Amino acid sequence: MSNDIKHPRALAIAKRGESALWDMGDYLIEVSNKVSEVSEELIEHGYVQYSLSYMYQILQTAKAFPESSRARNMSWTTHNVAGSPNVLEAVVAAAKAEGRKGVSKRFVQQVMDGMDADQRAKRKGLAIKAQKAADRAAAKGDTKSAERNKERARKLKGAPRRDKSKRQAPRPEDVPMIVIKSKFAADSAEAAALVKRMDREISPHIDDLSKAFIIGSVEELLEIAESFRKLAAKLNRNQTDKRAHLHAVA
Repeated sequence: MSNDIKHPRALAIAKRGESALWDMGDYLIEVSNKVSEVSEELIEHGYVQYSLSYMYQILQTAKAFPESSRARNMSWTTHNVAGSPNVLEAVVAAAKAEGRKGVSKRFVQQVMDGMDADQRAKRKGLAIKAQKAADRAAAKGDTKSAERNKERARKLKGAPRRDKSKRQAPRPEDVPMIVIKSKFAADSAEAAALVKRMDREISPHIDDLSKAFIIGSVEELLEIAESFRKLAAKLNRNQTDKRAHLHAVA
């Protein structure tokens, strides 16, 4: 371990733990071209949590939230999850409208997850539309249009997540629905993961299962599948009804 300490302030801040993350961020703004050096020195002195990626998180959060926009009654982590003052302000306003006593990191995370789920759903819908356009063009022999739409579909499917500090703030009145969609998306992902786990665990033992177990399990799975099918049909019917309404208004 080197005795030549280049960033004594960073070390002093690190000793104060998570309560001093704003101070760490402000220091990193001052030495923004030496973030890697600070990270290496802190790790060298035993503060292994300050990896380079974490240090950039701390730096970006400090940049996104100037001192005047930091809510002292909320944790640094809550600010980090929100990504920007505008988003945090919208979430706080929504929480107050719902009568919540405070804004937790979990609530903010649900809003962020809901916004991300919305964006993913929109990109997926546009990708499907572009792929269908590519297929139609290919069927007509329009190779140029087919390739263009196919490439657009590919880009939409692989679109990276946006910098959270540049997210557009939701309207406070939209936040409750965003949270509902966030929970729905999380439950869907959990259900999909559960099915994969069940498949992984049972597949090696299928030949050893009794006929009675198989009959009962298949019946239960088909009932669950039917429940999912009904839910999907309900969502799809609602979307169809909305489209019909729009056409009627037009």
